[in-house]
Amino acid sequence: MALTNLHTDYLNEPFSFSAKLSDEFGNRSGTYHDTLLNYLKARENDALKHGATMGIHDDGAGLPTIGYGLNLANPALTEAEIRLLLAEAFGGTLTAAQERGVNRIGDYLDGVITAAELIAEDATNADVQSLRMTDVEATRLLEAMLDGLAGVNIGFGDGNGYEDGLTSLLVDKI
Repeated sequence: MALTNLHTDYLNEPFSFSAKLSDEFGNRSGTYHDTLLNYLKARENDALKHGATMGIHDDGAGLPTIGYGLNLANPALTEAEIRLLLAEAFGGTLTAAQERGVNRIGDYLDGVITAAELIAEDATNADVQSLRMTDVEATRLLEAMLDGLAGVNIGFGDGNGYEDGLTSLLVDKI
């Protein structure tokens, strides 16, 4: 099935599939873009979609992740690109504490701290905690990632991106 059919075909699917494509209130999406966002939110961080505030966390495979699936271990991302994406999420600028939080992400990227240490700092380091996001902020981050903000490449189709997630969803449907 082509990805373009995802928007129109999900209405005929069993509840378990269509529920993934609905917003946090159970409303079905009216556009492909909204359907895509709702699916990615449910797939990447359902707790955040339903009101939790979350920062850097383990994606289930030990990789530090923030928002709706920004994999901080993605080798295609630089600290500058992460800073740009997070500034977009937080309304265009970062506070001094958030800048220091991004610097800790840079320490992880440079091998100064491990993934486990960075994830643990979400509970202990006020600067890292300042990067915690609401659904609104995480949605802005997701949209910036999908739009390829300023040429930032998050790895679509290479095993790290959302296209692979959509493909796996469609394979599960067949």
